[in-house]
Amino acid sequence: MAEQTGLFQKVIDERDGGNAFGRMIGIKTVEVREGYCRMEMEIMPELLNPIGSLHGGCLYTIADCAAGG
Repeated sequence: MAEQTGLFQKVIDERDGGNAFGRMIGIKTVEVREGYCRMEMEIMPELLNPIGSLHGGCLYTIADCAAGG
């Protein structure tokens, strides 16, 4: 189990550290386990679309990051 936990921590570190755009918009990996990844981001005014909701590109980006992109 410790080996698996270490592997998941490595995944978190690589996802958060290797994604410049994700860092720029504040995406953080919170939890990773087999078949599951939870990410979070703070919604900032700069990320809102003209009608005041989160821009669709941000939604796609966080999904892409969670899927391993």
